[in-house]
Amino acid sequence: MIPLIIVAISGLSGIGGLFFARESAEAKGFEVGSNYQRQSAIDLLSYAVIAVLIWFIKWGIKAELTIFMAFIFFILFFSIEPFYAASM
Repeated sequence: MIPLIIVAISGLSGIGGLFFARESAEAKGFEVGSNYQRQSAIDLLSYAVIAVLIWFIKWGIKAELTIFMAFIFFILFFSIEPFYAASM
């Protein structure tokens, strides 16, 4: 179940960030064509790919929880970063 959650959230966000980057940036008022946006999308896709790999290889719940925690920390710090940048 954990890999499915990661693939659903991370995979779709990564695909959206790569293929609909302009629309996403314009909707949020961000810079269009930012390297940071592309890097974040690729990072999200990497979580999805590794989650699928863990599921197919059947590494078990510890591996699933490890990738889940890494994904959760990425989302947490990714959501905190705009507040930090605005205070600078």
